Amino acid sequence: MSTLNRIAGFAFCALVTGLPHLAAQTNDIAELYGGFNYTNATPEVGVPKAGLDGFVVGIGAYAFHWFGAVFEASKQYGTVSSSSGGTFANANLHETTYMAGPQFRFLNTKYVNAATRTLLGGVQGQVFQPGSMESQTRFAVMLGASVDFRVTRMIGLRVEPALYRTSFSGENQNNFRISVGPVFRFGHE
Repeated sequence: MSTLNRIAGFAFCALVTGLPHLAAQTNDIAELYGGFNYTNATPEVGVPKAGLDGFVVGIGAYAFHWFGAVFEASKQYGTVSSSSGGTFANANLHETTYMAGPQFRFLNTKYVNAATRTLLGGVQGQVFQPGSMESQTRFAVMLGASVDFRVTRMIGLRVEPALYRTSFSGENQNNFRISVGPVFRFGHE
């Protein structure tokens, strides 16, 4: 392990352990999230990525003010362009994900909350073409962060960028995914 990696790891650990003790913390017990998401993905390596958009819903619970668990389900839709050629030209794409994992809240103030999350689960990819449909279900990983901006005591606006990894057709694919929408927080301040 290089010195730079050790310093970065130490700084991250110090940040995660130090920030939850800031003044004006919120102590939400549970959260419900729903919104719009967008990702660039492809049904197969070598085929140009298509913009997929759709929706995401999630539910989370915190055991402590800094640690909890989350479950997220999402559905994205898109079309491969006709200029890409090949077997997937003009194909309609659908991706459905079901993922769960831990989340660590590292910023916890009255007006802004931020957490990192590692979600593991499955993704079902479907390619629809005239007269045929292909479907694969594979393992998926999402490493992301959620940033919530307070609107009212119980409602916030969440922005959630993430690295989204799938493995369709035997090839690993790394994609960027972002979602935006309201988050409803339950508990006490």
